[in-house]
Amino acid sequence: RIGIDGMIIFTLLKDYDKQEDLKILYNNFIDEFINNIKQLESRINYSFSVKECYVDEKAEISNVSNGKIVYNHSYLKIPFGELVFNVPADGFFQPNPEIISKMLDNAIEDFLKHKQNEKYQLIDLYCGAGILSIYLTRKLNQSILTSVMGIEIIESAIELAKKNFEYFFGDQIPYNFITADLNKIKEIPINNASILILDPPRSGLHPKIIEWIINTPQIKWIFYLSCNPPKQYEEMQKIKSIFDVESIIFGDPFPHTSHWESLILLKRKV
Repeated sequence: RIGIDGMIIFTLLKDYDKQEDLKILYNNFIDEFINNIKQLESRINYSFSVKECYVDEKAEISNVSNGKIVYNHSYLKIPFGELVFNVPADGFFQPNPEIISKMLDNAIEDFLKHKQNEKYQLIDLYCGAGILSIYLTRKLNQSILTSVMGIEIIESAIELAKKNFEYFFGDQIPYNFITADLNKIKEIPINNASILILDPPRSGLHPKIIEWIINTPQIKWIFYLSCNPPKQYEEMQKIKSIFDVESIIFGDPFPHTSHWESLILLKRKV
């Protein structure tokens, strides 16, 4: 992965080290590889990190939280709009942040066209390292926000979200980032009128989350970002009975593939 710095991830089968000759070969290789990386860094004035991940033969992912950093940092510095974020090695981050930030800018512009007479709690579900909630807090008039909350299943991402938010805002606005599985969470604390950020995995929103959105009148606005527009469209058939679609923005952050990203700005019906 590449940002302001880079990270190289090696994916190994869990039991590779049971073969002694393979273990020796790999250990020699990784030592030589890191030495070459250090020489490259000094020549091009660029920083790399190296991570190892261990998976079984049926694994569907290559970068997992039980891996370990074998050289340099456990995070990447990645630009998002005019901001720069620290992102954990095992945390999710948009693969094409330039496109996503421009999509958000358009949705924020549409949101700000509406005169805002209320103050809002900003709630960021599937928040990762807090990128979207920080970006919206930065772009929105902070005077309309009472607090910010994020929920994410990866604990290292939540710890980084707290550090990122403190770095950008200090004590200017109350915030709380929570580690929880949104497919199993029993209650999402909501204090007053709220703006909701949704950026779920490709599988989409859990039915209980959709039910909570529909039945929670405090949710006034939604920024719904999806990497699976057909699934998002399916979910919208339920959500649009309660919310009006203010704008739909499409982006193509995955060129030469069939994948698209869509961002829908929703406003609760009066």
